[in-house]
Amino acid sequence: MDISEKSDERGLLLVLAGKLDALSSPPTQERLLGVIERGEKKVLLDLAGVDYVNSAGLRVFMIAAKKVKSTGGKLAISGMTSNVRELFDIAGFLPLIPIYPTREEAFAALQ
Repeated sequence: MDISEKSDERGLLLVLAGKLDALSSPPTQERLLGVIERGEKKVLLDLAGVDYVNSAGLRVFMIAAKKVKSTGGKLAISGMTSNVRELFDIAGFLPLIPIYPTREEAFAALQ
């Protein structure tokens, strides 16, 4: 899993690319929790480059969402591919984490 980071006045953008599975989930979770623990309150995850997520990957998103909420922050997801979105839907995650088609819509929702 590749993760690039960009911060501006709207919040922190993390662009994820690759597969989020049992092997890549622990370092990805560590990275997400690290940015939240350092004080980021508005976090946008762009998943346009993520082509596969399994249950271990879903767990990463749930833990990050709970952690950011406990700090009074907000988390949103943009650019989700149809197969990843289908997994979120089947797992019942769609109502739990705000998902937007574009980065701009997601950043607007974080404000």
